[in-house]
Amino acid sequence: MKYKRLDFIQDFLGHQSVLATEIYARVGSKQKRATLEKVYVDVINKEAPSWDNNTDLLTWLKEFK
Repeated sequence: MKYKRLDFIQDFLGHQSVLATEIYARVGSKQKRATLEKVYVDVINKEAPSWDNNTDLLTWLKEFK
């Protein structure tokens, strides 16, 4: 298991207390994502990105495997 420094996460989330951050550190990834999607509805774009239909670009990117 990888450990993250809670003070970095605390700063990122804007918590005043590391105790609040510890709650999020114990929550599973799926629950974190679902929570963030509810909070940041306007930020999440449900449509496919414009480059997704650009076959030339996708072919070029596949060359980097």
